[in-house]
Amino acid sequence: MNTRVNTTVLLALRERAKWSQEDLAEAAGVSPRTVQRLESGAAASSESVMAVAAALEVRSSLLSTQEPSGKTLRAGFTEHEVRRERSACIVFTTLGYLCSSAGISYSMWIGHTPARYAGMSIGLLGAICGGFLFVMGRYYERKLARADLDNDRSPASAIAQ
Repeated sequence: MNTRVNTTVLLALRERAKWSQEDLAEAAGVSPRTVQRLESGAAASSESVMAVAAALEVRSSLLSTQEPSGKTLRAGFTEHEVRRERSACIVFTTLGYLCSSAGISYSMWIGHTPARYAGMSIGLLGAICGGFLFVMGRYYERKLARADLDNDRSPASAIAQ
């Protein structure tokens, strides 16, 4: 099974170890051409990736990327993972709004809350949830935009941060 490698992380780890490609190949027990292919972003066998990770003394999951075409953020997250996190934020905020609205409506139905206060409460709750989702949307947009910056940085500075 072929695996793609986060080239930015691989280059930074190799530079941090102060190894040439040949040094890394020798330590990992692979050919220098394999290291060159990994650093160029080509797919390689999972055994080669695990050998290189072991030589660099890191988990192979740090080097592997789930989405070869996705931008990788500084912390190693892909665009897909950030979008999944954003979707979870939307789902749970909406679920919280619906449960709160149901509670307010029930309170009105059993006579504890006048209709005008229930309506104002639901409206205020909707405004708060909408504002929260707006702020979180901006946060995730910026998080994805930083991926472009991270991909333009030198590998050493990407690992250091």
